[in-house]
Amino acid sequence: MRILAAGALFALALALPGLAEAQRHPLLPQNEFAFGLGWAQSLESSVFNLGADDIEGGSGLGFEIAYYHNLSPAWALGLHAFGYSTTLSDIVLVGAGGEQLVTDFDLHTYNLGARLRWTFARGTISPYGFAGVGYSLGSVQSAPVGSLSHDGFAVSGGAGAALKLSPYVSFALEALLSTGWSSWDRPPFQNSESDDFDPGMFGLLGTLVFAF
Repeated sequence: MRILAAGALFALALALPGLAEAQRHPLLPQNEFAFGLGWAQSLESSVFNLGADDIEGGSGLGFEIAYYHNLSPAWALGLHAFGYSTTLSDIVLVGAGGEQLVTDFDLHTYNLGARLRWTFARGTISPYGFAGVGYSLGSVQSAPVGSLSHDGFAVSGGAGAALKLSPYVSFALEALLSTGWSSWDRPPFQNSESDDFDPGMFGLLGTLVFAF
């Protein structure tokens, strides 16, 4: 929690000088809402902590929801929710007696937090970058085995470019990278080496942005 508080204070200190500048740009929309979908790759290489016999998090559907409040043409403070969902297919589980069970696991990871965005230049195409911190949570589940939950923290950053479609609508292409630390609520299996989970992801998203 101290890390998250320090990050929020640092972001606020960077953005405060833009408050006065925002007053000098009455045509700048005060708020923006963004929703994006795309491809995402999990950074977890050992989901169940089973050593060489384990599986990677894989790739799946990435998403992002964000709200920004513009402090100036360059700086904005925002809240974000992003993550990914994927299915780990045809996983073979071996019981204590040697019996085998083939099943699928649904893996979901979400990040909720705050970010600071810097828009390099505003025009028909507006390139930008951002950095944020937040709370990470998610689950993995399979009908025969049940469900496990994880939670922890994550830091994130990325860059993109927004194409203005109208004064109030833009379409952005965005690359997003996050990393952090999380833990399962219990070791996934009896022979799991730990309860650690990496909530990190890399995503390429197409995003609609609405200004108001």
